[in-house]
Amino acid sequence: MKVKVDKTSDTTIELQIETPEEDVLKAMEKEAVNVRKKVSLPGFRKGKVPMQMIRSQYAAQIGATAIENVVNDKYKEAIDKEGLHPITPGNISDIDYDPGKPLKFKAVIEIEPEFELRDCKDIKVEKTVVKATGEMVEESLKKVQYRFATVQAKEEPAETGDHIIMDMQEVDPATGVEIIGKKYPETKVILGENMIGNDIDEQIIGMKTGETKQIQHKVLPQVIVDPNQEKGEGKIEHFKVTVSKIESVTLPEINDDLAKDMKYETVDEMREGMEKQIQGELDNSSRNQFLKQLEEKIANYINPPVPDSMLENYLNKMVENYQKYSKTPVNIEQVKETEKERARLRLQWLLIREKLIEQEKIEVTDKQIDEYIKKYAEDHNLEFERLKIEYRSGQRKEELRQNLIDEKVYEYYENHVDIKTITQ
Repeated sequence: MKVKVDKTSDTTIELQIETPEEDVLKAMEKEAVNVRKKVSLPGFRKGKVPMQMIRSQYAAQIGATAIENVVNDKYKEAIDKEGLHPITPGNISDIDYDPGKPLKFKAVIEIEPEFELRDCKDIKVEKTVVKATGEMVEESLKKVQYRFATVQAKEEPAETGDHIIMDMQEVDPATGVEIIGKKYPETKVILGENMIGNDIDEQIIGMKTGETKQIQHKVLPQVIVDPNQEKGEGKIEHFKVTVSKIESVTLPEINDDLAKDMKYETVDEMREGMEKQIQGELDNSSRNQFLKQLEEKIANYINPPVPDSMLENYLNKMVENYQKYSKTPVNIEQVKETEKERARLRLQWLLIREKLIEQEKIEVTDKQIDEYIKKYAEDHNLEFERLKIEYRSGQRKEELRQNLIDEKVYEYYENHVDIKTITQ
């Protein structure tokens, strides 16, 4: 067998493969035997038809199957011989065979790109640190008040802070005809909390129990993607709304009694605990934003090529997620175009991550996993042995291992880029 290798791009290789006719003839003979086992002809039992008749009557079938088998076998042999690692099945074409001549064909494969992990010391990344404020604590306390509030039905018009129960039915804006499958009975909202849209809250304020009204709601394009929707546009939905119940809310005082309901002894302890919780949430949010920026800057700087098939597969998965959560048909091409750059950056980061893990021999041992679980249990007042059992399964344990490897990869780059901390 002869193999000619031509690297046509950073991620694509073309193989010109030639194999002797002898391989084809052997495959034809083998296939003829297989056909003989399965067929019967007048005057002959299954498996007893003379080979000469099999070769004559089933020549086309035998030849096509034999050539297909040889092509598949020689493709795999060529891949192994050249030490190649395709990321997708090869694209076979230009199959050429004439009796008395070798079999020739072409295979195009995609491979993971070869690239170098460049020094990133000149990359500048901003890390924003946000401090919890008194206003944030008061806002959190307000939510606690609502949690322990008492409610009472009222006949007066709805106002900000009221609890509303209403039936919503989407309608055609031109005719007012109800749209089948778009009815949302007993929808619950707290006016002013933007639970389903500030524009909806504003139109409900002033309504009374039993009143019906037609309202409008603008849905952002990143939430609903309509096939006929222009890029960047929102979509206006029209609803017929009937208010079935309005409840006024009486909030409890912020005192030690409320603190005890929240498992604290005093108001001061409750404020302190909430501030600590808010700060933790802010730190997590800031770190996630920092890591996103870090990934994007490193991906753009190293800029490894992304195989077309890898990008297409990733975009297809993104489309599936859109289709899963969208209430209307999804414009597939628009989603792919909109998300293409984000998908490319994500895949570049994953390629860089994989190469860094290999280069720096990054790993997470079972002992390190146990140490992490133990610390997590202590920090969250959980039982270590019970938590360890939950992560005993292969899938959950491997997910945790990969998460810890991610942290090591991030830590490596945090030590190799120029970070500027901004405190807010």
